[in-house]
Amino acid sequence: MVRLGRSYPAQRIWTPYVKPVGPTGPVYDAIGAGGVATAGTVSWSHTATAGAAVLVFVACNATSTSSVTYGGTSMTSAGSVFEDNISGDGQLSVWKLTNVTGGAQTVAVTLGTAAHVVGNSLSATGVTTVGSPSTNFGTSTPSQSVTWAAAQLIVQAFGADASMGSPTGGTNRYNSSGAASLTISTATANTTFGAANTFNQWAGAAVILS
Repeated sequence: MVRLGRSYPAQRIWTPYVKPVGPTGPVYDAIGAGGVATAGTVSWSHTATAGAAVLVFVACNATSTSSVTYGGTSMTSAGSVFEDNISGDGQLSVWKLTNVTGGAQTVAVTLGTAAHVVGNSLSATGVTTVGSPSTNFGTSTPSQSVTWAAAQLIVQAFGADASMGSPTGGTNRYNSSGAASLTISTATANTTFGAANTFNQWAGAAVILS
């Protein structure tokens, strides 16, 4: 039998260091085709990843949005804001639905009355919470500052009932300008969103996904 003395080198086992992975949070998935109309309804197609959360933004002229469905399923109203905080100047509304069916689905919007309307949808994966919209409005150049935290995704939109465009801040995902206008952008940092507005009244809404 061989005895090992104290001078015998001990075998060391090295465990490789694995850097901890922080929470990634929600990730942008897809933007819808969008729809523009001068009627009481408008619809478009959206293709989302199964299980994603979907937000719908609707900008309309001097009326309200009464319902929105995604693939035939009713969406929940997340809130709305009047342009310049005046009900007769148009409205921007936000709708939400989580854990949606994957693949192409139809988004259908029904208004209270016929009007100029534009809407679109945005989906994100990895969403556990859909925050309540923070809103802003005014009669000058559109602007809305939003504070971000780790593992969050900001989704922001501006609506107006006249020409609007050239969105700034974050990553623009949609920009439709006309008798009713809508921009939708995302960000993963503290961001001030803006847009060019040839009319005065506008409304903004930002939703934080976490």
